[in-house]
Amino acid sequence: MADNFNIKYLDIKYNREMEMPLEKMVKILLPLEIDINFHIETLKAQGIIIRTNLLRRSKFLGGEGSIKLNLQPLESYKNIWKEDYNKNINKINKAVDETKGVVILFEDKPIDAKYHIWCGGSTENAENVVDNPIRYLRRVLCDYCKDSPYWQKEKTFTVKELGEKLETKFPDTNINSDT
Repeated sequence: MADNFNIKYLDIKYNREMEMPLEKMVKILLPLEIDINFHIETLKAQGIIIRTNLLRRSKFLGGEGSIKLNLQPLESYKNIWKEDYNKNINKINKAVDETKGVVILFEDKPIDAKYHIWCGGSTENAENVVDNPIRYLRRVLCDYCKDSPYWQKEKTFTVKELGEKLETKFPDTNINSDT
């Protein structure tokens, strides 16, 4: 892929079409889509996913081209990352630079790259999630997630708290957790 390949996108903030080099856009999107504290190999994989999805959606490759973004420069993370800013920028640069130009293809076209932090023991067939069977998005059992901090994460809510979070009112009922 050419070093000067640009992605066109609609800047939501200014409501105008903009253009940015693909690799620069991957660097900006990476910390928005995954925790920067993940292992470098995870960051690399996420960079490949981002690049693949951007190319899939680009008009250049026949996509709809309706990429709407509100991008902030990486400098905007200085206040968030504070003393870790340079370390995190170096991680981003390493992850993206070491995978530069790498995309995931199926039948010579960029895939619809889905991803998740935690699968709960298995992935799912595409048609069970997006009502569209996709040959490369098939159910796979997974033992790796059991070591994730999200594996047994559980949160308890009262009916009232749940209603507030969902912005709805549940009918008054006598719910007994013992039955």
